[in-house]
Amino acid sequence: MKSIIKIYFLISVTMGVLQSQAQDIHFSQHYLSPLNVNPALVGQFNGCFRFNMNYRNQWGSLMGSNSFKTTSFAADAQILKEQLGGNFIGIGANFYSDKAGELGYGTQVIGFNIGYCQILNKKKPLTLSAGLHVSDWSKKLDLSKVSLDDVNDIPNLTANVSFVDFGTGLFLYHQPLKWLNYNVGFSILHLNSVNQTFVRLQDDLGKKKQFHGSAYMQVSDAFTLIPSFLYINQQNSKQTQASVLAKVLIDENGDRETSIYFGLGTRIAKPSIDAATFYFRLDFYHFALGLSYDFNVSQLRYESKSLGGPEFALQYLIRCPKSKSIMYRGRGKKMFCPRF
Repeated sequence: MKSIIKIYFLISVTMGVLQSQAQDIHFSQHYLSPLNVNPALVGQFNGCFRFNMNYRNQWGSLMGSNSFKTTSFAADAQILKEQLGGNFIGIGANFYSDKAGELGYGTQVIGFNIGYCQILNKKKPLTLSAGLHVSDWSKKLDLSKVSLDDVNDIPNLTANVSFVDFGTGLFLYHQPLKWLNYNVGFSILHLNSVNQTFVRLQDDLGKKKQFHGSAYMQVSDAFTLIPSFLYINQQNSKQTQASVLAKVLIDENGDRETSIYFGLGTRIAKPSIDAATFYFRLDFYHFALGLSYDFNVSQLRYESKSLGGPEFALQYLIRCPKSKSIMYRGRGKKMFCPRF
């Protein structure tokens, strides 16, 4: 019986690591978690300082209290904008913690980002940005929760794995028309090969390639359509998130805008549709509050009762003094840096 338990534990550990590859951190509201998507997004906002917080609880209907719980914090800023004639250097830091399973399988990451934004055209605002990312990873298991007489009987088992990770990215923003702006970006994370297994087998985390984009199409003074997408490819895992949000402007008082956003999206994980997502967002003063919920439409919907997981996002911007305004003026209309 003891051998069976050991085998089950080894399988659980191995599968937990393999599933973690497919479950590498992602948020449905990726536009409110920019530093987790692309290091070139550092500093890409209308202000001097930005703070983001995200929380996601996934698969609670299947795993109960052992569900995937992900928390993320990030802060970034623009520097040397006046000295560089409107171009700027972006700097930022991010932290996230992911935890799931009966063994307390957890990941903690502390990352640092630096990027540079170059204005290519001021009349029809066009900018190109590049960024670099470095982070320290720590993966842990709580072996006190393992039902074994002697955990040391498992060869080369360790409860902690740590490594340094690197990434890079590019980001392009353009406003060709007064009523239209769009952006696209590409990033590669886990550039270096790292072994993330707890039992000292070869288990490369795998390069994570992400391609993303969005557009703002202003239909009227008070109504804007915002389509967006995020494509993720990591080893054998491929995932696409696509959504369309409608923005309704309620009040505008200088840079203190009050707006609501609502919309629908989908997540497609090879080879079929995985989830349908409802989005809601409220912008007020310098805050953005986002809520979303994933409804499971995959083959697991019968076990999960179609319940996926809720997600919460909060963003706070500190505006710049007028002397450090980051606004462009194109075709007689104020134009801001990309909005996330």
